[in-house]
Amino acid sequence: MEFFTQILSLLCVCLGFYSLYKYAVYRPKGFPPGPPRLPFFGSYLFMMLTNFKYSYKSVLKFSEWYKSDIVGFYMGSFPVVVIHNAEAIRQVLRDARYDGRVPAYLVLMRHPEEKLEGVLFQEGSIWKEQRRFVLRYLRDYGFGRRFAELELFIQDQLNDMLDLIRSGPRYEHEKPFVSKDGKRVLLPYFFGHSGLNSFLHVAYNERISRSDQNDLWQLIRITIQFQRNADAYGKMISIMPWIRYVFPKWSGYNVLRESNLYMHEFFSKIIDYHLKTYDENYERNFLDVYIKEMLKAESNGILDTTFRRDQLIMNIIDFVLPSITAISFQLSFLMQHFLANPKIQKSIQTEIDEIVGRNRLPTVDDRQFMPYTEATVREILRIETLVPSNVPHKTLEDTQLMGYNIPKDTIIIPSLYAYHNDAKVWGDPLVFRPERFLNEKGELCLKKDVSLPFGAGPPRIPLFGSYLFMMLSDFKFLHKGVLKFCKWYKSDIVGFHMGPFPVVAVHNADGVREVLTRSEFDGRPGIYVAQMRGPNDELLGIFFREGQFWKEQRRFVLRYLRDFGFGRRFMELELVIQEELNDMLDLIRNGPKFDHEKPYCKESGMRIYLPNFFSPFVANSVFHIVCNERTPRSEQADLWELIRYGLQFQRTADDYGKMLSIMPWIKHIFPNWSSYNKLTESNIFLFKYFEKIVDRHIKTYDESYERNFLDKYIREMREADLEGNEDTSFKRNQFILSLIDFTFPAFTAVGVQLSFLVQYFLLYPEVQKRIQKEIDEVVGAGRLPTLEDRQFMSYTEATIREILRIETLVPSSVPHKTLVDTELMGYKIPKDTLIVPALYAYHNDKRVWGDPQNFRPERFLDDKGHLCLKKDVSFPFGAGKRLCAGETFARNMLFLVTAALCQNFNFILADGDVLPDLSTNLSGLITSPMDYWVQLEERA
Repeated sequence: MEFFTQILSLLCVCLGFYSLYKYAVYRPKGFPPGPPRLPFFGSYLFMMLTNFKYSYKSVLKFSEWYKSDIVGFYMGSFPVVVIHNAEAIRQVLRDARYDGRVPAYLVLMRHPEEKLEGVLFQEGSIWKEQRRFVLRYLRDYGFGRRFAELELFIQDQLNDMLDLIRSGPRYEHEKPFVSKDGKRVLLPYFFGHSGLNSFLHVAYNERISRSDQNDLWQLIRITIQFQRNADAYGKMISIMPWIRYVFPKWSGYNVLRESNLYMHEFFSKIIDYHLKTYDENYERNFLDVYIKEMLKAESNGILDTTFRRDQLIMNIIDFVLPSITAISFQLSFLMQHFLANPKIQKSIQTEIDEIVGRNRLPTVDDRQFMPYTEATVREILRIETLVPSNVPHKTLEDTQLMGYNIPKDTIIIPSLYAYHNDAKVWGDPLVFRPERFLNEKGELCLKKDVSLPFGAGPPRIPLFGSYLFMMLSDFKFLHKGVLKFCKWYKSDIVGFHMGPFPVVAVHNADGVREVLTRSEFDGRPGIYVAQMRGPNDELLGIFFREGQFWKEQRRFVLRYLRDFGFGRRFMELELVIQEELNDMLDLIRNGPKFDHEKPYCKESGMRIYLPNFFSPFVANSVFHIVCNERTPRSEQADLWELIRYGLQFQRTADDYGKMLSIMPWIKHIFPNWSSYNKLTESNIFLFKYFEKIVDRHIKTYDESYERNFLDKYIREMREADLEGNEDTSFKRNQFILSLIDFTFPAFTAVGVQLSFLVQYFLLYPEVQKRIQKEIDEVVGAGRLPTLEDRQFMSYTEATIREILRIETLVPSSVPHKTLVDTELMGYKIPKDTLIVPALYAYHNDKRVWGDPQNFRPERFLDDKGHLCLKKDVSFPFGAGKRLCAGETFARNMLFLVTAALCQNFNFILADGDVLPDLSTNLSGLITSPMDYWVQLEERA
């Protein structure tokens, strides 16, 4: 019996060891490699044995042992994946699948009742709602943007700080942090109070004087105490929360509890004071804005509202304290590096002396002229990575990363420390060298800064989003700025924010085609620049509408405009165009007959002003389609003005909606600088011009006699009126904006593209000569070219297609918007994301075109010199349901005008003229050449 007992005991021991072994080495299928785990602790003890002090360095050791940039292990019962690879880190930081947060006990204990409140560790709808609200209204008081009042306040704080250093402490609470005679300060605490006072000014519009700052200094001390005693992995207390009852001091519970209670109590007093003194008729600060939301939810009986007192307290803690202590720590690190590298301090001081001098404090405006100082700040953010393991993320679904399976609810840690110290990325990461962010001229070079101290994507600044980084990348051409993002992030698709709007820009041929042809991308963003085109900022027209309204209006307008020649061959229209071409040729040869023509053509003729010159003749052809009328040259003063204002609008707007769409309120402060005045002036002229036409037709409408397309639309308006249909989309203002959308882009676009083509004729005279030779062979000199000739003039047609490619008129297309959650190029794209199909990037992609920088019409011809349409994979007019409705008309006009001009004239350089400089092209909603005069001569 004893023998069997011994055998059974041995089997139990073996089974226990086997179970322990299986538990230790268990990994989900396809999980990344990593250390074994132990019951209760997971792999935490192995981390502490590897590097007791720095857990993020111990995980870096795991990477070295397992020869992998991604390692997986367990913290207690939680699966954890840590990434040490640049591309994967960026993916985690920008992919919504990893946007979860870990509700570790260390997070819960921040609240006195251990509730999950605040923003930093929330996820899902509460995180989105609270973060959006707090950022939206804190910005009104200067958080995350330039704000003159706040900058003056910060100057006062800096003066107080300098006085404290020079003169020593005046008050008891300052004495622990500054020596009696000044000149000696205790870091990192010393820098915190000035930043904190500035932030509290943002939050509740008050300033605490130096004499009353005892609690402020205490708050800094306690906050630093909390951040030093917590860690990125949640400490042992998050693995085994019950340990606080057994070892409250050793586990860090007592210190963390003390810190959390003090922080909560500090801000509770502020919140409760504001609740007690709240007056709904007087908004004092951000806190009152939040309190209003709380009271609104309470009065409406909304029990599950996220706007609560404790949530407000934790929101303020989440937004205030991390940024303030971060600044203190980084400045303290910088002081250490100044002591170790005194030459760097001297270089900064030399730069300050040159730019600022000694008579005033530096300002934010000086920053752009102080590249070495800025580079030093960037280098300290890199070499002393403040949050080495970032704030842990969590997978919201089963996914894959770097070829490994990552289960839902896995903790994901993007190791910023490892990335910022990767020799493959930085070369000499252990060396403090600000010069790494400067170019050969000593200027700041942003593309050299691939660090991620604040996360990934193009960096997002509150309020502006990535707009400022776009302007820094390429101030003049935003589409080129975004193309640089693609190069920096080595991706054909990039995501960023324009103010509050998420944006995805696609620079890949297949991706661009997908966006243009898939119906889920057919939405339009309701940006302010689109709204301000109509009266009372009402979103009207067709270009920027979506859904059933867009479908109904577009279908009707296209259906009936085609009856009058829009988008198809129509003999009557072609005869009108021939008359317009004869008028244009007469104006060139004989000079202006009327005052309104004189600004655009010299008295003696043969010298014209581009791009305005061509558009009136095109516009007159368009108006013949719309209202079956043609304005004679003698009465075209308003038509020439329409062209001028149309171009002004298209040059003043931009493909990302301008700063106005990010901050519409800026129009009240900087109406000129924000372009509001110019855009409004242009919109008013355009609206009034078409309003006169529409009102005249409404006034003279006769239901028994249909004159033109306008009468068809008026009939629909009348029918809806008679039926009492108040929801009809057929309304007067909608009618006016629809006409604007279908007409003025067509004639300004044709004029601009012809002006680009003239520049290329001057740069490549052999192209002009070859077109003329083709015209002589096919048409001769006795008549104008017609559309019948087009099929026999392959080189002329190829040249037009090449100018449409190389000078992409709308570089970013008109922005689309996702109508549903979807996927694109392997990435998840949320509903209501702005999608930018980057036509400029596609038309300049070497993978598609080989030599895209060369103007070479032959690329569209086959071996026999015939036009080869399958070689033309360009999208100058878009594609899919959002295809430009005027494509056929524009292509026909470009051919007829180009052929008529080349048949009759040579474009030449007059005395004093210089060859066109294509780098001076203007950026806007469309690209256009600088205004210029060009000389013509009769062909011999």
